[in-house]
Amino acid sequence: MIKNNKKLFLSSLVATALFATASNAGALLDFELGAGSWNAMPSGYANFGVNTDLKDDLGLDNSRNGYIYADFSHFIPLVPNVRIEQQSLNMDATSGANSFIWNSNTINTGSKIELDLTQQDIIFYWGVPGLKLLTAG
Repeated sequence: MIKNNKKLFLSSLVATALFATASNAGALLDFELGAGSWNAMPSGYANFGVNTDLKDDLGLDNSRNGYIYADFSHFIPLVPNVRIEQQSLNMDATSGANSFIWNSNTINTGSKIELDLTQQDIIFYWGVPGLKLLTAG
C-alpha cells in the first residue's frame, strides 16, 4: 500500500513539474499577429462654423476597414514590450444635393469628398509580473 502511494505521489510530482515547466516556457518570449475588419457607419454632424451633416451634405456612407497588429513581449523587466498597430479608415464620397459652406469655402453639389484617417501606432509597455500566472491567461 505504501509502495502504491509513493508511486502515485512521485508520478503526481513529475506531472506537476512538467506542467509547470511547459506553462512557464511561453512566458519567456511571446509573439502575436492579428488582423481584422470593422464597419464604419458615419452619422451626425461636423462643425466648422456651420453644422454639416455627414451623410446628407458630405455623402459619406458605411465603409469596411481593416486593422493589423503585431505584439512582442518578453521577460526582461527593464526593457519594454512592443506592439505595432495599423488601422485604416478611408471613405470616398460625392457631396449631397445642396451646396454648403465649410471653413469659408463653398462646397458645390457633386464635389468629390475624400476622408483618410489611417493611423499607425508603436506602443511600448511593461506587463505586471506574474499576472498571466495569477489569471491563468
